[in-house]
Amino acid sequence: MLRTCKLDEYSIVRHLEYQAMTSHRYAIIEPSLFDDLLVYVYQQNPVLEWDYLLGHELKARSPIIIKLTGNESHDDFLNRFIAQPSGSLFSSSLDFKAFQQQALYAYTFIKESGNKATLRFFDPRVISSVLIALKPQQLSQMFNGMLSIQWHQYGSWFVFQNTVPSTQVEEMHSIVIDNTQLALMDEIRKSQLLEDISHQYQPILPPPHQAMDILLDADKYNPTMAQEYEGYLRMRIDTGCLEKEPQWMSIKLEKNDISLTERIKGIHQQVKNQELIS
Repeated sequence: MLRTCKLDEYSIVRHLEYQAMTSHRYAIIEPSLFDDLLVYVYQQNPVLEWDYLLGHELKARSPIIIKLTGNESHDDFLNRFIAQPSGSLFSSSLDFKAFQQQALYAYTFIKESGNKATLRFFDPRVISSVLIALKPQQLSQMFNGMLSIQWHQYGSWFVFQNTVPSTQVEEMHSIVIDNTQLALMDEIRKSQLLEDISHQYQPILPPPHQAMDILLDADKYNPTMAQEYEGYLRMRIDTGCLEKEPQWMSIKLEKNDISLTERIKGIHQQVKNQELIS
């Protein structure tokens, strides 16, 4: 999606290099995707200010906020982001506690049904869907006091410049995201997922976009998880059926009495045992 849409329409600019950020600088990170995150924090001199976004009571499932000072091991930190996109970087006019409060506010929203839900807006796999699907007023509300957001994806750095970085808010009501917007966000995330898998496998599939074409073939079997898309792609590679899905494979995949993952595993095993002939 980020490769094909007009980024400037959403105040997003793509760069080959990390862009220096001004004012207060923060990172919101998913600790499970950043090895020894707190070890890194305490190795810095001085130790970086940090906290659990959701508070210590919910630390087991909470993202972590870190205030960057410029003294941290900058290159090492950015290289971790490049190797494993684990969060986003923010420049903000807010001090630490105010930024934490605003980020916590952005973390939850109200569905059209009235139910509350969480939004991992800092996740590189999610942020673009938020920026594209939400209205300017909603983004202004969600990112009040945040000047810019930067994240790494597809070998590039993306920067969102907040066109209304700070507004006076007397009372903060939860943002309502309607069903049409949620559907668009899901479609964008799915598109990004396919691009990520395609990008990962493209080096071993020489013709341009072939990985994406095969992943789109998988759609007719209603995959619900990334591993189902990836399993289907690997199956096509391993069985040597890159140009077209053969009829015998289609027949086996259409039998939906078991999960798609199990159907794919079954074909893999039978091919391995040389029980199937294309």
